[in-house]
Amino acid sequence: MLTKLEEALAEAVSFFELHDVSYMLIGAMAGNAWGIERTTTDVDFTVALPEAASEGFIKDALERFQPRRRPTGDILGGAGILLLWASNGVGIDFIIATTPFEEAALERAQPLSLAGRRVCVISPEDLIVLKLIAGRGKDLIDIQAVVRRQRATIDRRYLDPLVAEFSAALDAPRIQEHYDEAWALAADIEEP
Repeated sequence: MLTKLEEALAEAVSFFELHDVSYMLIGAMAGNAWGIERTTTDVDFTVALPEAASEGFIKDALERFQPRRRPTGDILGGAGILLLWASNGVGIDFIIATTPFEEAALERAQPLSLAGRRVCVISPEDLIVLKLIAGRGKDLIDIQAVVRRQRATIDRRYLDPLVAEFSAALDAPRIQEHYDEAWALAADIEEP
């Protein structure tokens, strides 16, 4: 039996497949896949939309899913996020990819079996970067869990310079500090 979150996940993935758009699961559910499970109340995705297809996709999404806020002239709210309700009342967020990092992360997404189906999930490396940028307490816990669980397979030749680049570009030394701390904590934990 699927949980309500898994039902919402499957519903959104079916919608993406119907529209033949690239997507990746991000957020807490991706963190659960690569790290340890924690509770969440919604399902988050990044979606690649060619400009020519965006209007039709958004129109179809608003017909298929209930909007979580009243539609206005700027349904994406300026931030490129479509906030919707799945048919079972679970929130689903479609974040439209707009940056080179998001586009590259979509290319690196990995298929995993979740909710009884194949789901494209952000790579552990790119998830770490997103959560470092967000920097909330729960994100830092997720980062530590992903590093602990995936440390043998994480591509540090890709990730280390990327973290340093974002830390410098955003003038946010905390990004590098949190990243280094996650690896230091992982080194202190014995393998089971």
